[in-house]
Amino acid sequence: MKDKLKFGVLLIDNQGLSHYTSYLAKGLAKSRRILLLGLSVEEYRDTQAINEKNITFYDLSAGLPKNTSLYNILLKKPLSLFRSLIRFTLFKNYDLIHFQGHLPLIFLLIPLIKLRKKKIYWTIHDIDLRPSSIGRRGKLEIIYVRFITQPKILGRFVDKIFVHGRKLSENLCRSGISPNKIQTIPHFDYFYLVKEHDEHVLDIEKNKYILFFGSIKPYKGISVLLEAIIILRQRYKENFEVLIAGKGNFTEQETILLKNMKNIVIRNEKILNSNIPEIFHNAMMVILPYNEASQSGVLSLAYTFSKPVLVSDAGSLHEYVDNGITGFVFHKGNSEELANLILRLLKDEKLCIELGNNGYQKLVSEMSLEKCCNIIEHTYLEN
Repeated sequence: MKDKLKFGVLLIDNQGLSHYTSYLAKGLAKSRRILLLGLSVEEYRDTQAINEKNITFYDLSAGLPKNTSLYNILLKKPLSLFRSLIRFTLFKNYDLIHFQGHLPLIFLLIPLIKLRKKKIYWTIHDIDLRPSSIGRRGKLEIIYVRFITQPKILGRFVDKIFVHGRKLSENLCRSGISPNKIQTIPHFDYFYLVKEHDEHVLDIEKNKYILFFGSIKPYKGISVLLEAIIILRQRYKENFEVLIAGKGNFTEQETILLKNMKNIVIRNEKILNSNIPEIFHNAMMVILPYNEASQSGVLSLAYTFSKPVLVSDAGSLHEYVDNGITGFVFHKGNSEELANLILRLLKDEKLCIELGNNGYQKLVSEMSLEKCCNIIEHTYLEN
């Protein structure tokens, strides 16, 4: 039987995007009642989203298999999630449904939703397929995503697709999806992590290290950063701290480079929201050396905490960096170029402050949650 309680948006996060989806829910909840489905009640409790009065939260991970055997990854987990998604997408009362990221067996679900004449929106955070793991499991992830979670043909059946960059939009168009079906929005701020963000400025005296933040994955280009650090220490005798904060597995090349390196702290763990402000506040600059990318919330985090960014030209990352104003863009894979940019910021504290504060102002004026939600709400209404 259909739920009698009426929801404005059924918002589904099946990719572990708790930071993004929870903050989006908060923004949309100002004008709509949200039914939010996520993969971890602990993560969403950490974001405080489930405490909002206009948000009803359900934990999709309840009852899912906890081990990581191939059988559970490719069969039991998708089937368990799909049962929950059927329950909520077909038997709850809502105006529209908004998917986030990859979804199991979505090609079976969307036609059923269409039969109910519901509007379907889809934020695709990663257009290009790339593994998050190394070796055989990484190859299996590619197969799984390509054939089970996100066939691009599905984009022709949804009412609108949101992406975080012009290049990503162009990639979708090349796959045969009409440009009229695509809406570009920036990756918004994370001001909820900063208590008094209106008065937040970069305090250079407290900065201690250069920062790589985020999950450790093969395509993140950590080896490029490590090679740049070696150049700075051997050629220029620069001695500075480095923090790599995020969970994952280093590649063989990265492990070799790290073996004899000093003044590098590695926090290979899932970083809680409560720890993010300290990590960013005590950084001199934030490095995004990705070899491949769609976009990254790390860029918005850096701007949130008034940090200058050094970003590769992979994907749509550079579209949100004003080169020389909010940070610098370098050619992906070019450790020599990255080393020179790091050195420039190490030698110029005033430039660090200027770039960091410019990034913060860009976030406020062009990439705020309010502006993004206004675009999304307008899209909901016009379709």
